[in-house]
Amino acid sequence: MVDVDALLAAVTSGYAAEHLPAWPDPWGGASPDDAAYSRCTEPERYEILFRRTAAWLTELARVPGLRVEPVGEVGALSQGELPVARGWRVSSDRPGTLPLLVLERDEPMPVVTFALAEAEVVLERQPDCGCDACDGGSETMLKAVDELFVEVLTSPVVVVRGEDGRWEARWSRMTAGAGGSPGPPRPAMELVAACRRIAAGEEVDLPRGARVWVSQPWLGPAPGEGVASPT
Repeated sequence: MVDVDALLAAVTSGYAAEHLPAWPDPWGGASPDDAAYSRCTEPERYEILFRRTAAWLTELARVPGLRVEPVGEVGALSQGELPVARGWRVSSDRPGTLPLLVLERDEPMPVVTFALAEAEVVLERQPDCGCDACDGGSETMLKAVDELFVEVLTSPVVVVRGEDGRWEARWSRMTAGAGGSPGPPRPAMELVAACRRIAAGEEVDLPRGARVWVSQPWLGPAPGEGVASPT
């Protein structure tokens, strides 16, 4: 069994060896000034996210049963005016798992997006905004990347999306929630509970047209099968 703590330690060590820039939360818990919402200071510093992701991909490629493969046609994954520059598909040979897409873009600033099986099923994006007001410091972003990988490695991940993609519910042992615009057709907690039951292999009643993605832990017991089909 792979020790996830040891894996994280190796990622942290490999990243630290590069002596990359770091910065504290510029607000220290205080409210940002209004001008900060329209300002992005040194956007190139967000390239540290690419290096943290690279450290993870390097370590995961060494784990038996996991594969890290470049996505050849990244242009097909572009959304609107946000083209993807590079991409990788990380997958496990365990039954019931779905691949993780790691997608990087360079413009208008460095951004890394993590999606489950399909580019639209976004689990995490860093930086989540990029403006100075939303800057919580470099450690906050790196921690979000680490937690995303640990989540996929150690927990079931279930995503339910509305037919038009305007609402979504998600559950794992590390995060849970639901929302959208307009909001979900049912109470958020009801949909989150449905996601948890789906992870356990139970049959649930979902809103008409909803789509479901289920990925069991990559490094743990994996009952059931990965699903990415209309309900």
